[in-house]
Amino acid sequence: MVSARTAVLLALRRGPVYGRELIRRIGSVTDGRVRLSAGTVYPALRALRAARLVAAWSVVPGRKRGGRARVYYELTVAGVRRAETEARALVELANTGRRVSVTTSVTREAMRERLVRVAELAAAAAQLRGALARERRPA
Repeated sequence: MVSARTAVLLALRRGPVYGRELIRRIGSVTDGRVRLSAGTVYPALRALRAARLVAAWSVVPGRKRGGRARVYYELTVAGVRRAETEARALVELANTGRRVSVTTSVTREAMRERLVRVAELAAAAAQLRGALARERRPA
């Protein structure tokens, strides 16, 4: 499992964002596999700010009744370096060289069906390209 600090750093690589949107971004980027709560993200942001890896600023909404200021967060130069280091470490961890086979007969059959469909689509595309080329030839 990735730590909250690492998840926040990696999500901030995509650009500045306010807290609640950061939580949604982490969930979106990981297809819901990593779900962090405000009680986890905000302490991580405070720690990253204390380490000078993240900068923050407030934006007060203009002319909205009852609008609350939002605090936006972005990586500092040191934060960008740390995020890149964390990303490389995760990639290296994922590529440890071990092959883990989790394919089942159902998975193999689904893969075979996809390959057959891809081959059919490739053949249809080749036929269309040929027909287009014949139509474009001068008479």
